[in-house]
Amino acid sequence: MSFDPTMALTTVQLSRIAYRPLDQAERDIEPLGLTEYRQFSGRSTQAFVAQNDGHRFLAFRGTESTNHVDWMRDAEFRPVAGVFDTRVHSGFRRALDEVWQEILPEVVDHGRRLVLTGHSLGAGLATLAAARLAAGDVAVDSVYTYGSPRVGLRDFASAYAAELGANTYRVINHIDIVTRVPLLIQSYRHVGARMY
Repeated sequence: MSFDPTMALTTVQLSRIAYRPLDQAERDIEPLGLTEYRQFSGRSTQAFVAQNDGHRFLAFRGTESTNHVDWMRDAEFRPVAGVFDTRVHSGFRRALDEVWQEILPEVVDHGRRLVLTGHSLGAGLATLAAARLAAGDVAVDSVYTYGSPRVGLRDFASAYAAELGANTYRVINHIDIVTRVPLLIQSYRHVGARMY
């Protein structure tokens, strides 16, 4: 699969919508031709699912500047056990765990191609969610992330590349500091094709 500019435009819009309040988000998906909006909320994590005729989208909200719990999750970068018997960012894992049991039935076997997306913290969560789904034999069509931090160590990056690397597009802005953490010296690595 190759980078799809139309899908990138849709997913970047969904990544923006993920920051919006429920009533506004529901209105904002309609012009995109999406239906069946369902939101999930944990202490530090918000996400939503919406769909069109061919795709089911899972979008994660990034760090909110006023939410101290988001900042705490971002800073919890000690590696812990993750999917594929690898090590991942502990804060991202905890944040995803907050909503995972609600999300899982909404993305499994709905007869549409599954696309994950998010910005900043949301990009890290989308990446980790895609890995969990792939490890559970759930087909992930593609992952489009924006301003993603590094999610896991070298072992995670290698395993992710084998499962989802060809379908993951990591869009970055060269001056975005978020894309440079956690540090390489800490053995964290990016995943997916970098789109600069």
